[in-house]
This record gives sequence, structure tokens and C-alpha cells, in this order.
Amino acid sequence: PAGLYGSLVYDKERKIYRLYTETLITERDGPRRLRLYNSEDLLTFTPADGPEGENIVFSAGSGIHGASVMYDEHEEDPKKRYKFLGMTDIGRREQYTRNGISVDIAYSEDGVHWDWKGDVVHPFTSDTLNKLFYNPVTEEYGMFFRAAFVDRRICLKKSKDLIHWTQPRIILQPGANYNDGFTGMQHYAMTGNWF
Repeated sequence: PAGLYGSLVYDKERKIYRLYTETLITERDGPRRLRLYNSEDLLTFTPADGPEGENIVFSAGSGIHGASVMYDEHEEDPKKRYKFLGMTDIGRREQYTRNGISVDIAYSEDGVHWDWKGDVVHPFTSDTLNKLFYNPVTEEYGMFFRAAFVDRRICLKKSKDLIHWTQPRIILQPGANYNDGFTGMQHYAMTGNWF
């Protein structure tokens, strides 16, 4: 399956692998939709039936960008088993602005139908993959992202409850060449997990 910003999860309850990718709404980069493919063997992926047609399972209003999806086996509320993290409703803006598009979280019981209430995790634009993960050692959620629009530094925020988040902490930044105007060096679409 073709797509942007993929997330691969294993649904233990349904005994199926799920691949989420973003697909452009128009030919121009910007607003996207979340697609879903299912697999039992990681060799063959079948488009899943989505509520928005064409295996589209989530658009968050006018489109998403930089999404990650996780299957949370530590979650006690079955309605929040699946978690989406990314910029939402981005088609309402003609262009990204420094503080115009927030990073939000949405929840799903089945990974197909999403409950999105505009719960803001970070109030500023993060134009990259916004990776959500759970650390069972510290019992905290974390997110890797960019703290500001076109800021190439990778940051980390943490939360115990997905409501109250720490301030961004820089964990990786480009070297001096980038700071001197060398635009070929940047950290982009990074992903990671606890270790």
C-alpha cells in the first residue's frame, strides 16, 4: 500500500496487523486522510472498509497531517484502545502558520471509527510525523514531534493521563551547518519507542 507517515500496529483482540497511512486529498501537499489496510501475515494487505469510503477511516474535519496511530494494550477503557496523534482540520487554513494548527489526539475502540473532540496535545504546528508511544517502565505516554513550525529540532513531551503534558524538551537538533543556513540537514519524520 502506498501512503505517507505509516503506522503499523498489531490488534491482539482481532488478531490482525493494521497499517495506517496518509493519502493526499488533492494533488497539492497539505490536508490528508487516514487510510487503513489489514493483514494476517504481513505479506498481503487488504484495504479495510472505512466509514468515509475508499478505505478512509479518518479525516478530522478538513484533513490530517503527520499522524501516528497506536494500539494501546495498557489502556483500561476499551473506547480508547486505539489512539491517533496528529494535526487535524488543517484544510481550514490556506497555509501553515506559526501557531495555527495544533497537534490533537483522537480515540477509537475498533481502529476504524474515531472519536475526535479537538483535544489539543500541543498548541503549535508540528509538520512531521507526530509519534505517540507508551513507556511501561515509567508508565507515561510520550510524543516525538517538532515544537514549532519549521523548527527542525526533535522534541519530547510526556504525560501520565494524555491530558496534562510536560513542556517540550529538545532531544535532537541539527548540527552547526544547518544553523548556518545549510538547508539539506534536517531531522524529519522521526519515529521511536521506549527502551
